[in-house]
Amino acid sequence: MAKLFLSYDREDGETARSLAAALEQSGHEVWWDRHILGGAEYSEEIEQALDRADTVIVLWSKASVKSAWVRDEAAAGRDSGRLVPALLEPIKPPMGFRQYQTVDLSDWTSRRRSKRFDDLNDAIASTSGPGPKPDPVPEARPRAIVRRRIPLLSKGLAIAAFLVIALGGAYWALSGKLGSRSQTVLVSAVNPQSRGLANNLMVQLGTLQSAQSGTMRLVGDDSEAASKADFVLRAAEGDDRGSANLALLAGVDRSVLWSKDFAESGDRKVSVALKAATTAARVLDCALEGRGGNSTNLDQQTLKTYLGACAAMDEVGWDKRPVVADFRTVIAKAPKFKAAWARLLVAESDTVSYLRATQPGPVPLENALRRDIFAARKIDPALGEATFAETLLMPAVPYSAVLAKLDEAKAQSPNSAVILSERSQRLLSVGRVREGVEESREAWLTNSLSPEARSSYIIALAYSGQIAAARQELSKAFQLWPDAETLRQADFALELRFGDPRKAFAEHPEMDNAYGVKYRALREQPTDQNLDAFMKLMLTQVSYSGMGSSVVQALGEIGRTDELYSFTERQAAIAELKKSSYILFRPWLADARNDPRFIRLSNRIGLTDYWRQSGKWPDFCSDPALPYDCKAEAAKYG
Repeated sequence: MAKLFLSYDREDGETARSLAAALEQSGHEVWWDRHILGGAEYSEEIEQALDRADTVIVLWSKASVKSAWVRDEAAAGRDSGRLVPALLEPIKPPMGFRQYQTVDLSDWTSRRRSKRFDDLNDAIASTSGPGPKPDPVPEARPRAIVRRRIPLLSKGLAIAAFLVIALGGAYWALSGKLGSRSQTVLVSAVNPQSRGLANNLMVQLGTLQSAQSGTMRLVGDDSEAASKADFVLRAAEGDDRGSANLALLAGVDRSVLWSKDFAESGDRKVSVALKAATTAARVLDCALEGRGGNSTNLDQQTLKTYLGACAAMDEVGWDKRPVVADFRTVIAKAPKFKAAWARLLVAESDTVSYLRATQPGPVPLENALRRDIFAARKIDPALGEATFAETLLMPAVPYSAVLAKLDEAKAQSPNSAVILSERSQRLLSVGRVREGVEESREAWLTNSLSPEARSSYIIALAYSGQIAAARQELSKAFQLWPDAETLRQADFALELRFGDPRKAFAEHPEMDNAYGVKYRALREQPTDQNLDAFMKLMLTQVSYSGMGSSVVQALGEIGRTDELYSFTERQAAIAELKKSSYILFRPWLADARNDPRFIRLSNRIGLTDYWRQSGKWPDFCSDPALPYDCKAEAAKYG
């Protein structure tokens, strides 16, 4: 039988004790924290027990959803495909865990033989199983997916992790978007040699079926429902298994709505099946939005345009002007399509931010964004993405006003990764670094199919000083999206700031320019001569967004604290730092923060007002090694 790890909160100790006893009577080996020996290192003992376990059972209750220990233990089970969640009370599990079929033990009365307990044992068996499962053989034909937990049929831990992490958040997010009618998707192989790929897709997508029974029904070629499918996901594998093609067809006439070729990517030997499954999940998300059985039912051509823009949106990087044009085309045909409005506003907002940071002068797209916010409000006055977009048009100071607006957006669209990511950035901007990183992590868990959400989390980790963790997350992300531009940009940022600038520009020559040349020279040899050359260049460009903060960051990187404070006496630098104050809380500014002049600078850009009025002081102020008292120093400035 299975080796089980039981995760629970102390307040549920008696229930955990009874459940552990019942599971042991069923023949399982159960580990819970009563097994920790006196004097053992608590976290080390738990990690060892987690590593040994076949299945991680987490008991969700009002107390445990608030426990960082329980959530970490549940995440370990989730990330390795061993999680079996159970409810002790009728509550919602935390975000990132709601997509899993959960055993309801709220009315279990410690009797070993009961329907609820049998369900738990079934879930344990399907997760741990009798041993590793073989890859599907080419002759096997996919069958209709039944609504129960499906054993993982994978080629390794990367695919198992993908099943649990990458697919989960996006499909859970579908529940609020779609109408009541379930959409049937036929997963089909073009020829016998492609059946293994189709089987893999079937199983990986089907893992979520039990959690989203009202949104998508997966069927195979031998299902009676195959001929009446709303969509057909057709898989074709190359002769060498190093390439593949996926196509999404309309169920009615089998016309192609979307297609893409896949191949192994250079140094990153990513499984073609894994790449195909990742993309397929995102495209199906978009397709179900367009054919949700509600007031929106896009025609074939409009749906094709929407799928192309929707699938590309998270991969194209910062400049989203190409997908902005496509979303406008969709809205012209379907003016009441809320999902297209939401995605248009996000794409426009991202592009406005990009243009502000890369070119001087006003950004014409801002006027278009204002008009589109107004138009979207007519469709849905409480559209969270419209509220989010409004924050881009607000002055950065007072910071409390922007955060309040983002709180409103979050309340309107609590499962929007974009809103959570923006809120993360604003928390980082006022020095609430730990909260900002956690909010960024929540954004990624909410939409785990998004390479952009993952990229934002990676950058938040790095700029909070967790460099090793950021690199590890980047490596994992490249396993899912080896070709995503947004991850290439994150890779460039990490190498530029924390690695070898010369290597960063060599691998990303499109980013190299006059700034790159001077910055690279300064980083390699931080001499007065190189600093003068760098500053001379930057002072000619500091009038537009991005350049002033780049100077502050560079001076921090080379330890020139006095020059940093001299530069920030310039009014242009102050004006820009109000919009990019997150720079001040990055690792390289530690010496500057240790100087009392930092509080004076913070006062000039409105930060001390925010800290005093909100009572939310920045993380660094609680550092016992800080040579001054933040509150006492801030009091000098009123």
